[in-house]
Amino acid sequence: MFRGKLASAEAVKCYDDVLKSISDSNEDNTKALLKQVYARLDIVHNGNDEYKSEQCVMDLITSFTELVRFTKNKKGEIGLLFIKVMPQKSAFAA
Repeated sequence: MFRGKLASAEAVKCYDDVLKSISDSNEDNTKALLKQVYARLDIVHNGNDEYKSEQCVMDLITSFTELVRFTKNKKGEIGLLFIKVMPQKSAFAA
């Protein structure tokens, strides 16, 4: 029934690494990540249809993958990463 539908060992390791990184993250970094998730979802929901849900999902997966890298290195600020990878148009823009 589940043949070919279960995640690969690599995908499971990535998932576990992300959950561990979230647990190890400090409050400021966790807040930055939540703001990033909300901002991207808002852009898809309220934006001008240029930022599609598929791109949003890929960008969020990238952000979580970068979180793993940052928590392993314990260098840099996650908020700086989010500024770098955010799409240019936002419902929050003035």
